[in-house]
Amino acid sequence: MFKDWQNDLDNIVLDLVVGCKEPNDVFVLKDLNERHHMIFDLLCWEKYVGKISLSKLSQNLLTHELLHMSIGKYYTDIEESEQFGNHINKLDAITFNEGFAHLVSYNQQEINSVEWEKLEDIYIQSINKMKLALMETNPQSQEQYIYEANFGNYYDKYACMCGMIYLAKEWQLGGYVRLKELFDQGYHGFARKCI
Repeated sequence: MFKDWQNDLDNIVLDLVVGCKEPNDVFVLKDLNERHHMIFDLLCWEKYVGKISLSKLSQNLLTHELLHMSIGKYYTDIEESEQFGNHINKLDAITFNEGFAHLVSYNQQEINSVEWEKLEDIYIQSINKMKLALMETNPQSQEQYIYEANFGNYYDKYACMCGMIYLAKEWQLGGYVRLKELFDQGYHGFARKCI
């Protein structure tokens, strides 16, 4: 999907910091010169100590965030849609961006070694929540749905799971060619596509 990915990554800065607000243990920001900064808040990582190797965790998070940056270079408006779009645009952008990033970084496994069918119950729960989110018209409830789309316990982040598992199913049907087709179709309408 990213033919020039190695050159794209040459212009990224990794910042190790402390003091960010939970749940932002890793995130990406652009500086005034449009250069991407991947920010790792090491203090927030305390919750992972003893549960997972910090080396594996950092590799996984790097993969995940680097994919976000690559997507952002291709779809330059996706970050703006995630933050400032209307409710549906936010859901589409989050589901697309997080779906691809979670797929590539899932459990530090190659896509063909994951038993995706074991996540079927999570997919059904995520689809059901996505349906409710897409129908919501109350602004306060919409804000809550947007938050829960991407924050909370890993498998409860319904937009991330919905996007990731949908993409995995599509990969099973059509391989990498199908993933490229879906990527090239863009993020508009993606949340509805996943359900």
